[in-house]
Amino acid sequence: MNLKTLLLAGILAASSALASAAQPPKIIDMGAASSRTWGGILRFGQDISIPPGATVSGDITGIGSEVSVEGRIQGSVNVIGGKAYVNSAVDGDLNAIGSELILGPQAWIGGELYTLGGHVEQDPDAVVRGSTVNAPAMGGGTTAMMGLWAMLAWMFFWIKILAAAGWLFLAALAGFLFASLLNKTSDALQTSPGKSFLLGVAAWPLAGLVSIALLVSLLGIPLIPPLVISMSFLTLWGYLGVCNWVGRKYLHAQKAWLACLLGALVINALALIPVAGKFIWFTALLFGLGASITAVVSMSVEPPEPPHPADFPATF
Repeated sequence: MNLKTLLLAGILAASSALASAAQPPKIIDMGAASSRTWGGILRFGQDISIPPGATVSGDITGIGSEVSVEGRIQGSVNVIGGKAYVNSAVDGDLNAIGSELILGPQAWIGGELYTLGGHVEQDPDAVVRGSTVNAPAMGGGTTAMMGLWAMLAWMFFWIKILAAAGWLFLAALAGFLFASLLNKTSDALQTSPGKSFLLGVAAWPLAGLVSIALLVSLLGIPLIPPLVISMSFLTLWGYLGVCNWVGRKYLHAQKAWLACLLGALVINALALIPVAGKFIWFTALLFGLGASITAVVSMSVEPPEPPHPADFPATF
């Protein structure tokens, strides 16, 4: 098994990670306008049909799906544990793992044709510009094994969906139960954004140095877990504070729970942007961590409110 085989076998795990960044599957009407252009498509256990004349500006990945391609694909086609019929131009590679693949007379593959197990029928007029590699099956149960992997990938996809929904519920619940504290964290970010960012950048490295010092001292080892837990909590709380700040400032949400929910939706949506999204998400963590530390310090040094005159006993 060469490196390409390993990479293609790993597409199952990669596709589940990409599922969170992919747009919802697009249902393409066979009677739609032939000039319609679509983005990349990823489906688990659902069929994909690209009509003649349509263009897909991205990759197509079908796991446990039947894929019919008769339009232009400006990317690659990946089929895992399913069936595929290709009778048009594919600019990238055509990869089929444990699948039945049919190449029609108008099929034109700009990259490589790579198959692992399964069955391949290629029309004599079909063109493959790159190399053609047909890796041997990994035993008689290759297709069944790929189907099992496809089912596991499908399950993992829904686990990620449920986890995202659970996180949004947690954000809204925190805003409902701890509105005052979250508002103080958001206020700290609003009034001191530069200070919050610098504290966020320095906090975890300083915590690491303190942990090393505690580890060297031996006697301080029991303090390391509470330190890590505290820093993790401050990071999580700060992220919720950033969500609250985004919801209040830019979405004009009045209720803290609604601000947290909307802010979490916006930040998580921005995090789906390739490369830049991870930078946005990580920056939000840094700002939030610094803001939560600032809020905690300000609350600890905040002088108590002077007693109200009505609290003093009357004197005669």
